[in-house]
Amino acid sequence: MEPETSLSVRKVVFGFFGSCILLLLIVELLHYLHTGTIIITTNSPNSIILTKLSDEDNANGQAPQTFTAHHKLSVRVGLGQYIASVQGNSIGATQLIKLSSHETLRYTINPINTTGMAPVAYQAAQNLAVGNNSLVYLNSNSRQLYQIDSQNNVTAIGQSYIFQSVKWADASFGVGQDNNQHLYVINNGLVSPLQVPQAYASNMTVNYDVAPDKQIYVSFGANVYKGTASEGFKKIYTSSASSQLGLIAGPNQVLVLHDISEGKQVVVEVNAAGKATGKDFDLGTVAWSPDGRYIASADEGGGTIYDNLHGGEVTIPNNSQLSFIGSLAWLDDTTLFYTSGTQVWVYNVNTRQSRLLANTPLGASATELAVSEDHSYLYVLTGDSSGNTAIRRIGLRGQTVPKYVYQLQDIFPDRLDNYSLSLVNFTQPPVILVQPYPDAPTANYIQTATSELQSDGFDTSQLRFQLTSAIPGQ
Repeated sequence: MEPETSLSVRKVVFGFFGSCILLLLIVELLHYLHTGTIIITTNSPNSIILTKLSDEDNANGQAPQTFTAHHKLSVRVGLGQYIASVQGNSIGATQLIKLSSHETLRYTINPINTTGMAPVAYQAAQNLAVGNNSLVYLNSNSRQLYQIDSQNNVTAIGQSYIFQSVKWADASFGVGQDNNQHLYVINNGLVSPLQVPQAYASNMTVNYDVAPDKQIYVSFGANVYKGTASEGFKKIYTSSASSQLGLIAGPNQVLVLHDISEGKQVVVEVNAAGKATGKDFDLGTVAWSPDGRYIASADEGGGTIYDNLHGGEVTIPNNSQLSFIGSLAWLDDTTLFYTSGTQVWVYNVNTRQSRLLANTPLGASATELAVSEDHSYLYVLTGDSSGNTAIRRIGLRGQTVPKYVYQLQDIFPDRLDNYSLSLVNFTQPPVILVQPYPDAPTANYIQTATSELQSDGFDTSQLRFQLTSAIPGQ
């Protein structure tokens, strides 16, 4: 019979080891419940980079958790959101990943080759809208409206009006605002004062927006109205807390942005019936999806898509969380284009993957996006450090662009001794604009320009030349 002391020691030892084993099992179980596996493969020679979002280390000033591998990355990590990226050599793709308890998630990220960005016109443009047969924009220098038609003619619209901004339902219908906050309807190239529901006052802020169905929303101080140019307006909302309201119109609804106070932004959604609902949105540049379900918002900190139907939100997986996201434009209910510096990206809501679509030529910044009415082109406004601005476009249906157009892009706008060369390329063939300087001697500048381009190796039989005393809108 074993001594009683020996039995006690054995019980203590077994109890200790049993407790250790139980503790290890609990730790393993907790680790299992609070981690998951992410497996990413790519056919690209570029590295796979996986970065955790909203890591607690960020709050302490530490770098976010990052993993890197070639061809295949497989890691067991903590729960949360991650961004995986594969990019380099002017290609790129990013994937948003949301990892839940003990999941194993597999992704394939294969960047595709970027597409070309062709010049349309070298104009100082903003507030762009593109129809099937014409393009309209506000010139950012002269503050006048211009139209480019199917013959590549550039003409002024409503020449007696100077606008600060214009918002479009489509290329045929929009509303503009002048320096005095007065509003005007732009309908098929004709400009006329909008019959507003309140009198203008010097001490009252007037904001406005136009929905795709041509519903017009205006705010006079704290009052918000909805209506049309032909049927007039009715009041749908009055703010009790703010007298300066921003408006963002969507399909059958409008977001009302109250004054920002103490770093907070108050957003109220007002539907077609005038029902107002407070929304927890932090908005920058905003674009509604065509069906009204999603609200994309972007600023210098990145981008977010809010699901207006289910109340969730998703981070736009940009190539870097510190990259500025500028302009936004929806192609359809699930496809979003956005700009980031000199790049244009496309994001799919269903797959949560972004792909680098195009790089701007010559290192210009992409400043604004607009999708053509037939969804065949994405138009991009660009500007560089030298002050050169342009309207460009990306074909979305595999359209071919003549090689000489890209070659012209490399040299235009071309400022020579006595004249400058530019182009308008809304339809083929492009028109070469030849502009003599005001003090230039009299000469046949069409012939001179033709000879100049011939000497540069261009087949000028493919081009049309037009003499202009001033490049419209410049």
